[in-house]
Amino acid sequence: MKKTKKTSNKPAMLIRVPERVLARPIKENQSVHILNLDDLDTYYSLDAWAAEAWLLIDGNTSTDSIVKKLQKKSGYELAFLTKEVDALITKLSKAKLIQLVEKK
Repeated sequence: MKKTKKTSNKPAMLIRVPERVLARPIKENQSVHILNLDDLDTYYSLDAWAAEAWLLIDGNTSTDSIVKKLQKKSGYELAFLTKEVDALITKLSKAKLIQLVEKK
């Protein structure tokens, strides 16, 4: 397995969950159900590594930090996880389930 040093060319972003978004881990953190109180007709479900990524979001954690923690736990290549986490973050952001704040 090949390791990559750099995880992303983007500036580090902190990720936070807005107050209007509720989440509950299910099955010993194997999945997470998410509800945006502004849209009660839709709930979201994350499983496997996406649930693990969600559980790392605390408002003080950057996307790069999440990727590194997932890599350490899973052994997957950083380049692969960076791509996957970036795609997840994009989807969660579009659904207004998270907010991205530039790290200062």
